[in-house]
Amino acid sequence: MEDSNEQTLALGEMGFYWRTSEPGNAGPEIVPPTLPFVFAFDDRHGLVIQRRDARILKYLHTVYEADANIGFFQDGYEIALPYATDFIAYIEAALKQFPLIHSVLEIGCGGCMMLERLQSMGLKVLGVDPSPVALRSGASKNVRVINDFFPSLQPSNQIDEKFDLVFHTDVLEHVENAVEFLKPQWEVLRPGGYLIISLPDCSESIERGDVSTLLHQHLNYFDKQSLAAVVHAAGFNVLSVDTAKYGGSLYCVAQKRLPGDNARAPAPPDSMKFRNFVSRSAHAIDAFKRHLSEVAADPRNTLGFYVPLRAIPYLAVAGRHDRFRLFDDTRHWHGRTIDGLPIPIENIEDLQAKPVSHLSIMSLTFDEVIAGKVRAALGDAIQIKTLREFLP
Repeated sequence: MEDSNEQTLALGEMGFYWRTSEPGNAGPEIVPPTLPFVFAFDDRHGLVIQRRDARILKYLHTVYEADANIGFFQDGYEIALPYATDFIAYIEAALKQFPLIHSVLEIGCGGCMMLERLQSMGLKVLGVDPSPVALRSGASKNVRVINDFFPSLQPSNQIDEKFDLVFHTDVLEHVENAVEFLKPQWEVLRPGGYLIISLPDCSESIERGDVSTLLHQHLNYFDKQSLAAVVHAAGFNVLSVDTAKYGGSLYCVAQKRLPGDNARAPAPPDSMKFRNFVSRSAHAIDAFKRHLSEVAADPRNTLGFYVPLRAIPYLAVAGRHDRFRLFDDTRHWHGRTIDGLPIPIENIEDLQAKPVSHLSIMSLTFDEVIAGKVRAALGDAIQIKTLREFLP
């Protein structure tokens, strides 16, 4: 799986997730249901990345403009509330620490949940997002939204003001060049202005060789070190990198660095990080394949996976797309399918009504919560295996 000429890890064809749909009613296929996935490494910043592929970049641009916003900070998405609550508390703590923040720009504002909250606190807010979802959400919440990509704004949508704070949630992992994406944010900040970032924390997955985090829409896979390195390289002083109190996210607060400012550079990247990731991922994938074979050896067995998006990479690498069921308790996913994987997503009630014999829980963040819920519902009737048990 490793390319001997450069540091890469090729994992073959993977489902291109950007929507869920009713079985048999997916609508227009504006992007292919599967595309190849290759991990690579940015050794300047110690950042694990998806190797850049022109086709994938083109299709990502297509889905970001489509009327199917893939972000979950939207009204009606119950998964969003605890994440949004935790991150808004983090921003509010920063507002207390830095009381001169009065104007705010959010990049990738999605359903405008965060901006609506900040505007209610008396701050002047603006959102930028290319999706029609964001434009409609802003109109319904009386929040100003520029319907465009940042920083590639059309002339009529140019931002001609400076802000005290720029923030974004689950955006930096999506961009082709993270440093170059952050530099225009430096430009739109006032002297001494602040940057706050929230993104998926891939620290444990990178450390243990877990490939469940991969998603074509995620071009970058950050840990604390690489996040600090990228933010520093874009011209900011990193004030703090923190682990979220809920879910698997990293938060970062940084301040616009001006000429003459003393700035402590982050620690140099670990040169062995990616090689260790590749080696350990081979162990995890082999352990997963063995488990599938052991369960499939007895035709009486039935297999289920909790958290479909985390199971898809392992299933794709294993070449198995049959004889299993998918479970997730995200309400708006129930009964729907993911492109490239035509299996309806079930929930805990479905599992109770018709148990499987073996259940794999494919989340490092919520494995204990899900396992506790399943055991409370079904006792010891199901053999449970967690993702951690596949990892070295």
